Amino acid sequence: MTDRELIVDLEAVVAGPGGREIGPYLLALVHIERGDRDTAVRLLAELPDSPDVVAARAEAGRLPPVRPPAVLQRSTLMRRPVFAVSADGRLAVVSHEMRDLRAWDLDTVRPVRVLTGHEAPVVSVAMSADGRVVVSGDEGGRILLWDTADGDRRRRWDLPPHTVEAVAVSGDGGTVAVSGTNGYVRLLGDTERVLSEPVENSGALASYGALTVVAGGERVASFSGYEWVLRLWDARSGELLGGKDELDRRFAFGAGGRYALARTWHSALWLIDLTTDSARDLGSAARGATTRSRSAVTAESRCPPPSTACSSGC
Repeated sequence: MTDRELIVDLEAVVAGPGGREIGPYLLALVHIERGDRDTAVRLLAELPDSPDVVAARAEAGRLPPVRPPAVLQRSTLMRRPVFAVSADGRLAVVSHEMRDLRAWDLDTVRPVRVLTGHEAPVVSVAMSADGRVVVSGDEGGRILLWDTADGDRRRRWDLPPHTVEAVAVSGDGGTVAVSGTNGYVRLLGDTERVLSEPVENSGALASYGALTVVAGGERVASFSGYEWVLRLWDARSGELLGGKDELDRRFAFGAGGRYALARTWHSALWLIDLTTDSARDLGSAARGATTRSRSAVTAESRCPPPSTACSSGC
């Protein structure tokens, strides 16, 4: 997403109590996550000193200089590539020629191997935090698990065609999940566990779904693009633990699978801790909102400055 799209949401936060501090602070965290040291330092320099702001300034100062952008490959009119990046930013896996995947060394900006095995266009790819495990899914329903060290294919699962929407993998690569355009959510392994059954007549409306394996691999979280509902399951027992409803389609999981950022029917902006199923109200998101706006959240959320009201304790 572009900075402007994110600013649309954060400008609405600025209008609330304490917003002129929390808005630039949250935007600075996003730039830290992206590795943009100069922009983060500029935003944080204008804020009053607080423990959170001081910590963010120190983290921004430790970032390496920003590298000039490099083009790995270009999208086509027919299909945009899907991709995943390791937590340390050194490895990327990008769909190539629709049915293959290319692994890129981002230090040298060179492809290191090609992963082949899909027979239909790849629609989703996810990577473990250490970059060693990749899971990918295609339109034909095939899910493949890869070892990026040697390019070997570890596992294969075949699901019904035209149903795969998103795949996810835990940080250690031990838990694999898949969600479908018809609303199903499954855990894959030696045996397949269905967490959520398909939703009837979901059709093409389910185009904004998202999926993550919560930090530690103990939970799976899914955002339904059809119902606009967040659900949380226990990855071991399959028990539904909770979730949030009355959301709209502007939703994002953070890298690492601990936090989510969501907007509600009532135009509030929620920061959701997926490990506790608790939500913090960041204020009204109505001002300046458009149907094309998007959301983003960093991997490690921090409490906002003390002047901002929270619905749960910091």
